[in-house]
Amino acid sequence: MVGKSLHHKYELLEKAATLADSLVQSTKAIDEIANASQFLNETTQEIAETAKITDDRMKEIEKVIVFVKEVSKKINMLGVNAAITAAHAGSHSKGFEVISKEIRNLSGTTAASVSEIETVLGDIRQSVDHFSDQLNSSLLSLNSQSAATEEVLASMEELNSAAEMMKELASSI
Repeated sequence: MVGKSLHHKYELLEKAATLADSLVQSTKAIDEIANASQFLNETTQEIAETAKITDDRMKEIEKVIVFVKEVSKKINMLGVNAAITAAHAGSHSKGFEVISKEIRNLSGTTAASVSEIETVLGDIRQSVDHFSDQLNSSLLSLNSQSAATEEVLASMEELNSAAEMMKELASSI
């Protein structure tokens, strides 16, 4: 009976030691996951800040586009006024008529370029908005994962303590 009891004691001690070792390894692995999750969370937040800066810069570009549009309209009006003045001056103002035509061409070219820039900027804005939405979704997921990992880590540490107590109890039998 004593031999059987002693055999059970060693078997229990061995199982408790194996459990304790496994829990220590699992706790280390979960701790590494928690650290990686925290790093990923911080990196994602930095990327979100960069996306915000990009959005702010795009708004600045949009302001410049509005300004260039206004300049283009004014240039066109100057061209129209120059053409009217040239028409009033008659045959003596052929050079002025050429200049007014070139001014209107410049205005048209500028307006077309601004329109192209607006189209490209609109596409970029859609991409940045989509990127920001996905980034915010990832950030929420990372925060949730980080919190869950911390909970699992705390549970593993409790299990570690329980395994150590079981190991000590098995040694004392």
